[in-house]
Amino acid sequence: GPDAEVELKALEREGYVSAERFAEAFIHDHILLKNWGPAKVWAALRQVHAIDSAVIRAGMQALGEDEINAAARRALSGWQKTRPNAPAEKAIAALLRKGFTLDCARFALDAMDAD
Repeated sequence: GPDAEVELKALEREGYVSAERFAEAFIHDHILLKNWGPAKVWAALRQVHAIDSAVIRAGMQALGEDEINAAARRALSGWQKTRPNAPAEKAIAALLRKGFTLDCARFALDAMDAD
């Protein structure tokens, strides 16, 4: 109701609630803990939570490419555990579905092959 909106505005003014902080936490948790790719995180923040693109971009940049590549390697490792003999194309497709770019998926596959 109207009382909740007044309270929310007060919390936003005092810095307890912000789209930036929410987006940073969401990006951190979903990429580092759930091994989601940036595209999947982006879609969730835009479509489900209505977060502005500039806010998402800043949060992704704060996390950094190295963390995203590491998440892709973790996602690939988990996927390969249940499909040890799957062809590379299937592994790449699985990473694309999780929201990673083709370059990131190939990088993860190359890193796994090198191990």
